[in-house]
Amino acid sequence: MFNRILVPVDLAEQGFSDQALKQAVALLDKGGELYVELVIPGFRMPIVENYFPDSARDEIRAVAKAELEEFVEDALGEPDQNISWHLILSEGGRVSSIIEASKKHQVDLIVMASHKGSDRARDLLGSVSNRVAAQADSPVLIVKPN
Repeated sequence: MFNRILVPVDLAEQGFSDQALKQAVALLDKGGELYVELVIPGFRMPIVENYFPDSARDEIRAVAKAELEEFVEDALGEPDQNISWHLILSEGGRVSSIIEASKKHQVDLIVMASHKGSDRARDLLGSVSNRVAAQADSPVLIVKPN
């Protein structure tokens, strides 16, 4: 089916990203590669950078990476010897970071969870998954959580 799949996750929304991750694993070829991405706010933006000491960025990145690793291990259970997974920790805007990661890792598919947002908010602002689907070079599968 697919050799390289990118799964952007949102650890703040419980019960969404794990379903997308499991769907991605089901679609991944034997020997395939799974890229799991977490996007954190960009600390290099002047308005943000002025409010935090330099050490805060490193601490937040370390905590985020540990939480991402724990999330993937919990969601996937026992390691599958037929696939390999890679963690990506990005900073900045979600949509641009996801698009950049998909190009950098030359993925065949992006699998994202849909969030239960209101129709009005989605119409006014556009959801991240809808914007990624519109801008990505790769196909995008949006998984609707149960």
